[in-house]
Amino acid sequence: MARMIRKVLIANRGEIACRIAATCRKLGIISVAVYSEADRDALHVRSCDEAVLIGPSDAAQSYLLPDRLVAAARETGADAIHPGYGFLAENPDLARRCAEAGIVFIGPKPEAIVAMGSKLQARRIASEHGIPTVPGYDGADQSDEALAAAAQRVGFPLLIKASAGGGGKGIRIVDDAEGFATALDLVRRESTAAFADSSVLLERFIPAGRHIEVQVLGDTHGNLVHLFDRECSLQRRHQKVFEEAPAPLLPAALRLRLLENSVRLAKAIDYSSLGTVEFLYDPQSGDCYFLEMNTRIQVEHPVTEMVTGLDLVALQILVAGGGVLPLAQADIAVQGHAIEARLNAEMPEHGFVPALGRIERIAVPDEVGSSCRFRFDTGIAAGSIVTPYYDSMLAKLIVWAPDRESARQGLATALEGLAVDGIATNAAYLGAVLQTSEFRSSTATTRFLDGFKPWEIAPSRQDAHRSLIVAAVAEVLALEAAQRERNRNGPWGSLGGWRLLEQAGSAARFVVDFVDDAGAAHRVAVHGRKGLYQVDCDGETISVEARQDGERLLLRTDNRAFTARVERSGVKRFVTAGPVRQAFRYVDPVERMGSPSAGAKSGLDIAAPTPGLVVEVLVAPGDTVEAGQPVMVLEAMKMIHNLTASGPGVVSEVACRKGDTVEMGRLLIRFAGEA
Repeated sequence: MARMIRKVLIANRGEIACRIAATCRKLGIISVAVYSEADRDALHVRSCDEAVLIGPSDAAQSYLLPDRLVAAARETGADAIHPGYGFLAENPDLARRCAEAGIVFIGPKPEAIVAMGSKLQARRIASEHGIPTVPGYDGADQSDEALAAAAQRVGFPLLIKASAGGGGKGIRIVDDAEGFATALDLVRRESTAAFADSSVLLERFIPAGRHIEVQVLGDTHGNLVHLFDRECSLQRRHQKVFEEAPAPLLPAALRLRLLENSVRLAKAIDYSSLGTVEFLYDPQSGDCYFLEMNTRIQVEHPVTEMVTGLDLVALQILVAGGGVLPLAQADIAVQGHAIEARLNAEMPEHGFVPALGRIERIAVPDEVGSSCRFRFDTGIAAGSIVTPYYDSMLAKLIVWAPDRESARQGLATALEGLAVDGIATNAAYLGAVLQTSEFRSSTATTRFLDGFKPWEIAPSRQDAHRSLIVAAVAEVLALEAAQRERNRNGPWGSLGGWRLLEQAGSAARFVVDFVDDAGAAHRVAVHGRKGLYQVDCDGETISVEARQDGERLLLRTDNRAFTARVERSGVKRFVTAGPVRQAFRYVDPVERMGSPSAGAKSGLDIAAPTPGLVVEVLVAPGDTVEAGQPVMVLEAMKMIHNLTASGPGVVSEVACRKGDTVEMGRLLIRFAGEA
């Protein structure tokens, strides 16, 4: 019998919590947010009708506690819990606790979660139903010896995967037997930290593979349909970066086989909710293998919604309450093409380390093309604080168009028009990926992004010179805008802050100092005002006409014009002009006047590349190390970072201990010099 759900507690945070709240509002369902101390002022708290504090900032003491979530539902009178994705979305314990408390779990039955929750067991079930799996090892013997022997049989390169893994965590590629033991240890650590399960499986690594997945949906009355396919091949560190629907360049016979296999697997476990069956396709051999089934809503569900016109969250709530699927397979069709990009708070040019801080401003374009529909799913707003406690994803940009190329162009336009001030993001990196021939031709594989590093393209002297001018003029425009704002606020406002005038009646002059990524210092002097400037840079003086055009800066010099984009993150300035993106550190006037030196460091010294927890210290003062030798293990956002020595040397000081929480940039290990 169908049950009317009146109040939903959303056991998640960020973008997906806001997304679920939006559908609840549309359906007339009351939404309840939960939040940790770090999320007290988060957007998802403001997006829901009610909110409940469930614990400290650490997810292990708040979002990952089933009892606390069920208690919050009882306290607020919620008759259902939606887990979103991540956290406890695939945790059978939460589903069972909900059933015991008489609360609807908006997801599959616990038995289905258990059946697919272990990659080891999921492979066995798929094989039993005639669905090919990647050759590998999924045995019960998890000893070091058994796994090492199995690795030799599988052959290198291979993948070590956490059995309980997800979201790109707990996966390592191993190229040879020599690196197997170290990689196995890292996967076990990461899996234990993220999923409290250290079991692993081994799979043959397919370097030219494409990641294809099928969305399925079932109800409790035996009805089950597929909602067609997606492609998610563009991944970094096994985490998806772009997703699109439908999967391009997929042979029709293979597509039909994947859709049928997905429905057959879901029916085999009596599946009743949204779920995703994932496959690895090898275009060279034509083989396609089952990887896993995710028993939850996916991050990439919007692209399926855009091409089918369905609200997947609404359907998920309907079937959770015992409702009958309102559509048959013949009622579902795909129209057009949709592409999604994940916007993360991270610094691609510095190893993709997470970026933390306060978001000062966020601006999103209204339109991205006459034939396109644009959607921006986010959990942030101006004033939001990005902390080290959770995933770095800030938002998703999704564009639909009648064809793939129009969708690609629309997404590129959306990224160009997006502005996030106060924190570094991967927006420029995403834009660069969209321009590659591999993306345009749909030939990118799961390894493509491993070697794609647009920041390593050395800018020409002309590009570097132009970027400096852009950065300096952007500072002056921002200063002038701030001055106008102060003047609007009253006659006394103009007395504070910077002065642009050298003396009464003279042209304004502003001197700005930058340090580039190579450590070179640059001084740029800008004379003029209101968009007309003389710029002195690197011994050359040029006349510049400048104006802000949306989120881009338009500059004219003589008979030439070009546009660029400037992003601000603390003292960092990121200038993107065409395919070239350069970073500068702005030196404020106080620092420019001089400050005590912190003292020179050895070139071998190791600092924290990201805020995190010290998991292991592998060296001690006096130890001699070789280049590439692991010296420390750091955990950040549930990912394990193995820090290695950049060259041979002797450790003089270890400036932290196991269990320490360290901030980004903190010195961890000091070296006396080269060995």
